[in-house]
Amino acid sequence: MLEININYFDIKIEESFINVSNKKGKVYKSKIDLKNVGPIKRDGFWHLAWSKEHNSYIVINKKSKLKLQNFLLGVNNNVPVFHKNRDTLDNRLSNLYIYKESNMKNNYEVLNDSTVKVYISNRYKEESLYFLISKCDTEKFLDDFGYWTYAKSKNKYTIFKNTKNGKKTPLDILFPKNKPDQITKLNKNFFDFRRENIKINLNL
Repeated sequence: MLEININYFDIKIEESFINVSNKKGKVYKSKIDLKNVGPIKRDGFWHLAWSKEHNSYIVINKKSKLKLQNFLLGVNNNVPVFHKNRDTLDNRLSNLYIYKESNMKNNYEVLNDSTVKVYISNRYKEESLYFLISKCDTEKFLDDFGYWTYAKSKNKYTIFKNTKNGKKTPLDILFPKNKPDQITKLNKNFFDFRRENIKINLNL
């Protein structure tokens, strides 16, 4: 198999494209703005990588690992940049936006004296879910920074929020000093983070 290590561009005033390949050498076209051809070309070689977060291919710089959509908006990879039309190969500036999750708030419902239901949706608002926490932990989970969201890959869920100290899961908030394999959910419900449902094995 011939290894591709240079990007070719289709340059037109109306539409311009960068040709990028996946690991198998299959070439795809990513739509870009004409004015960005120069900066993209100067920044090195770009290729395709599969993104679990987007559930599709995205364009990434081979050396710096910077996502093309983040490069074009001048932000690092920790900043969530998405495509308005959900086509991750359409990297025109008019199609890109920064997801302002830090300005959003989760809705919640107090179920009883001990339990709170926290509502979450994914970044595309495709499905609304919820998870349970102990009422005493409400302030920890619903502070002023970060929005609880989820990602789904192969029927497996991940719940997280981006905080000032990086990405955190519910267990990171509850038990920051314990490893995941030390934590057991007694009722086997992934979405139940009530303290009464969690057992810590300190011997691991």
